[in-house]
Amino acid sequence: MKFIKFFHLDFRRGMHTVWRLYLCGTVLFALLCLDFWNRSRIFLELYPGTSRSLGDLALYIFGGMKKFIPTPGAVFPFPTVWLLVMALACFSSLWYPLEDLYGFGKTLLTACQSRKRWYLAKAMWCGVTVSLYFALGWVVLLLGCLAMGGKFTWTISPYMMELMEITDVASIVEEWRLTLQLTLLPWLVAVTLSQLQLCLSLWMQPVLGWVVSIVVLLSSAYYASPLLLGNYAMALRDQQVLADGVIWQVGVLYCMGLLLLCVLAGLISFQHTDILGKEGKS
Repeated sequence: MKFIKFFHLDFRRGMHTVWRLYLCGTVLFALLCLDFWNRSRIFLELYPGTSRSLGDLALYIFGGMKKFIPTPGAVFPFPTVWLLVMALACFSSLWYPLEDLYGFGKTLLTACQSRKRWYLAKAMWCGVTVSLYFALGWVVLLLGCLAMGGKFTWTISPYMMELMEITDVASIVEEWRLTLQLTLLPWLVAVTLSQLQLCLSLWMQPVLGWVVSIVVLLSSAYYASPLLLGNYAMALRDQQVLADGVIWQVGVLYCMGLLLLCVLAGLISFQHTDILGKEGKS
């Protein structure tokens, strides 16, 4: 069986397992748009002549949080909005690959005698599933921006400094150019984590792989380190905003390298996985 047929079958079967999650994602993005509209009303009154923009809305959802400096008595400002969006993205591709391996997929694997094509099809399915989640989210964001009368520009308004509780910045808000940091990087980080989860699912339960992703995201929020992947998915950690922030180009290379490493590690591991023995222990 050719790879494209493998993937086409996975796409059709897999979509039946994630449509409810896409529905939850749609509701989540819609609620976040409503929350942004409500929160921004107060600040717009303080900035006459300023209007909302698509960039403002995107920063509210994908901005993450400013650098946290642990000091005595300091309370960690949990990045609820960003974490919810990223965690649901990682969860979207979690269950289908392993469920298929111990179900109908095992029959296909036995018939075609190609573990490589089977695993690569699952890896591609994970990437496409996460991509569709973000595509759906951006459709909701565009409609939300239209509904609240916002401008379809990537310009960040000055009031966002107060809304996001940002104080020390590397450059004035009018100079921020965060288009790729708000669109490309969150998606790329989530796709990379989905490949990590797929690889880890060969050794542990899928939900534990998702927990690893959550730990990576939370650690990234707590520590503003370029070694922690989640920092590249937070626009507020970019060097334009944070003096010692991350560089988005490095983030792209980091994600691509880790993504390929996870796919390669998973592929090699799957080639030597005792499927029948693993199924008996699961």
